Amino acid sequence: MTKRKIKYLAAAIIIIIAAGLYYGAALFVGPAPYEPPPGLDKAFRTFLSELESARKLQAEGRLDEAERAFLQVLADHENNPTIAHSIFEPRFDLARLYGQQQKPTKAEEQYKIIIEGPTSPNAVVRARMDLYKLKADKDDDGLRELRAMLEDFKGEPEVAGQICVRLAQALMARERYGEVANITCERLSSNKINEVSVTSRLQRQANEALDAMADRVAGPTQAAEVYVEHVEKHPALSTMCWSWLEKAGLFFMKAGEYGRARNAFNKIVRDYPGEGGGQAGVGRTRVEDLDEAERKAATRLTEEGTEARLKSGEKIQVIRGEITQPTEWSPHNGTYVIVGKVAVRKGAELVIDPGTRVEFTLHAALVVYGRIAAKGSAEKPVVFTSAARQPSFFDWNGLQMVESTGGVLEHVVISHAQKGLTCTQARPRLSSATVTACGLAAVEATESSPVIVETQIVENAGAGLVFIRSGGSVEGGRVSKNGQVGISARKASQPTIAGTVVDGNGVAGVECLDGSKLSMQKVIVSDNLGPGIRVTMYSEPSIAVSEIARNAGAGIVWWNGSGGKITGSRIIGNRGGVNCSVFSSPVIEKCAFEANDLYAVRCESASDPQIKDCRFASLNGPGVLILDICEPNVEGNSFPPRGIAIRHEGDRDLNVSDNVWPPGVELPGLVEATGKGKVILP
Repeated sequence: MTKRKIKYLAAAIIIIIAAGLYYGAALFVGPAPYEPPPGLDKAFRTFLSELESARKLQAEGRLDEAERAFLQVLADHENNPTIAHSIFEPRFDLARLYGQQQKPTKAEEQYKIIIEGPTSPNAVVRARMDLYKLKADKDDDGLRELRAMLEDFKGEPEVAGQICVRLAQALMARERYGEVANITCERLSSNKINEVSVTSRLQRQANEALDAMADRVAGPTQAAEVYVEHVEKHPALSTMCWSWLEKAGLFFMKAGEYGRARNAFNKIVRDYPGEGGGQAGVGRTRVEDLDEAERKAATRLTEEGTEARLKSGEKIQVIRGEITQPTEWSPHNGTYVIVGKVAVRKGAELVIDPGTRVEFTLHAALVVYGRIAAKGSAEKPVVFTSAARQPSFFDWNGLQMVESTGGVLEHVVISHAQKGLTCTQARPRLSSATVTACGLAAVEATESSPVIVETQIVENAGAGLVFIRSGGSVEGGRVSKNGQVGISARKASQPTIAGTVVDGNGVAGVECLDGSKLSMQKVIVSDNLGPGIRVTMYSEPSIAVSEIARNAGAGIVWWNGSGGKITGSRIIGNRGGVNCSVFSSPVIEKCAFEANDLYAVRCESASDPQIKDCRFASLNGPGVLILDICEPNVEGNSFPPRGIAIRHEGDRDLNVSDNVWPPGVELPGLVEATGKGKVILP
């Protein structure tokens, strides 16, 4: 390499390091004020100083003077080989200046000189982009050339991003917003652009295009759909999708489409939470705003409906405010319509006669701090329901017993509430009732002791009965076809369930959680879509003389340190019989197992149940399946002459000698030992 070439190379490196910021933002921002560093070639220092002076004139709006200054820089330095690697910069400045002066022909001339002259490849690409953009402002030829160039450089993400910016600018000027949104989002979705300024510009152009599209459609629903469409097309653009969803939700709210608004806001929380959950916080805040807007709108509609019914001559009694003295409601006065929150205060009693119908506007509630006596009959029940023309789940906020001294609800029907009946530190009696079509729960008791007798808890969207730090009892009746769990005992609750049928529920028939001690006797738990009974978190239920049959999961799942006891019960036709897992050690005594698909009793994850005096019949899978380090106590049980009575896949020795084995059958044929532990036979 010659000394001259080395000199030029060194100068180029110095320029890149010392003046990179000066030239690096040529596309998007004007150059920062710059002082040539010492040590550069004198001619190059002079060039930079004169170029800075010309740019300063341009920045001050003195365009004619700036034009003369740029031309003078070219005249003074164009033939100097020391400046050859940078002489195209004043031509870029001139081209932009001519654009400001509305002189496109002169601007094109400068770009063509750069393209055709002996300059760097990068400068040629920049000049081509700017030239085609300039042409695109006038005709479609420039758009076609930009598109072709974008295709040529699709393998070079940084260049393609800069081309895309110019193409989007030209399309925006022609109000072709849909095309702008598509090309910018597709380029951003490639996720290969490292230049922050290019990424930010593309994001801004995409947002501006979508906002413009939303402004031009027929109404708020169509505006919302503009944003939703692009979320669905470009779900990976997380920094943009959450804001599009927020805009979509706000437009849906404006249109009164609250369900679609809720979906949009919830999608932010679920799919685009952001670092630290900041964006999820925005989504939750919007959901709260939506709740308030929906409540006001829905309440207004039902109240207007109530007013219309009054004007039509229908016999109704509108109830608002408080009940502070003994009050009686009778069907002779027509339908009672509750508006807002109506409270029965301490010392007051509300008596509701048979056949009375009580309707609630949306989000209304009847809160009883005193006493209530709603006593219907089989022929004339007292009805509590929604006032909406087409009632649905969650319409009203339910009957609420709060620190109530007493309440009797007999032969009543409660429907279409968020929660049908809630009890907080109360002791109501619910008998011969039906609670149906409620949203979150049919009956929920917190620190209460309700007595529920021969009541039908059916076809609610959420749970049937929920006990939280509560006692109370359920006698007879049916808990059936609820969308979630049938009966749930939570947080150290101790209710008693006797003679009840729990069937066809969605998540589980019965669950016992958080240290609860549920008592069940003569209960049928059948045909639920999950396990029949689920026991977890150190709970200890007592189950006696019950039938757990045909559940889609295990008949009973004992899990996470739980104990308790099941005795004298039948576990028949479930996916699995009893599954003991994660340090659970229940007592399983005097039970009958028959035709459970996968196993009768399964022990895993260090669970050590006591399996005593049980009868195993018609084994589809193994009678007792032992895994890992479990050490169950298996004694006094009887097994059939066919099938696998015990399959031992664990690590510990197991003594099964003290069981009732069928006569005339070789024991090894009924026992399989495939793990490290030995099986001790009689």
